[in-house]
Amino acid sequence: MPLLGRLGLGLALAWAAGSVPAAAVTIDLSGAVLPNVGYESGNTSSWTATQPNSSFVIPVPVNPAISPLNPCCTNGSTLPNLTAPVGLFFAGVATDPDDVDEKGKLVHDALAVSYAAGTDFTITVWANRGRLGTNGNTTSTFTTGLPTLTVKLNGWNAGTVPTVNSADNFSRAPSAYNPAVQSFTNWGTPGQWTSQTFTFAATANALAYISVSIAGSNNNHDQYVAWDVGPVPEPSTGLLFGFGLLGIAARRRATRH
Repeated sequence: MPLLGRLGLGLALAWAAGSVPAAAVTIDLSGAVLPNVGYESGNTSSWTATQPNSSFVIPVPVNPAISPLNPCCTNGSTLPNLTAPVGLFFAGVATDPDDVDEKGKLVHDALAVSYAAGTDFTITVWANRGRLGTNGNTTSTFTTGLPTLTVKLNGWNAGTVPTVNSADNFSRAPSAYNPAVQSFTNWGTPGQWTSQTFTFAATANALAYISVSIAGSNNNHDQYVAWDVGPVPEPSTGLLFGFGLLGIAARRRATRH
């Protein structure tokens, strides 16, 4: 190619590269960004239990003894007590055998960060809901008012560290980033843990602080709702190696025929 042609092509490529916007940065809040994000300290340190109204309990228990009614049967049999889907600990609220539908909300302490405008955020939350064998209940089938779980992300610009009080009010409004509350929708059968990754679209402002809140609500008697935070576990090396050996064996069998 003549020299002028090569120069023209180089300029065109340079212009095209400069015109492509940089890919947005995505921060996964399910990992080590937020301290004690999955309650692995065995408590809710770095979180504050709040009471938007009187049906919210304080404290929100970690690893509560919850034994769901078994979906297989209608004779009141129960599953073993819940255990955490990732790590060793989870949070949850079970309704007492009374006329109050207990709820729980945990708000993470605002974390000092330095995120540029255009940053996306994700967080993977695990949830579990079901019915309890209280008040003579014998079946896991929900009748009305299913438990719900919501996730919220807030962001602030530079200034004093935002704090939240027990009444669920922040010391200053999250004006830098205040996306809508998102609801957990990927529910499994009663007693089953399932996960959902929430994505909070890019912020228009740079952020100096962020905070996550999770609220679980029982909306009828004799229910429970539980949650955990953490990435979906990767397949183990041994499992992947086993799959690889199976693939090699299948390929060898295919070549013999």
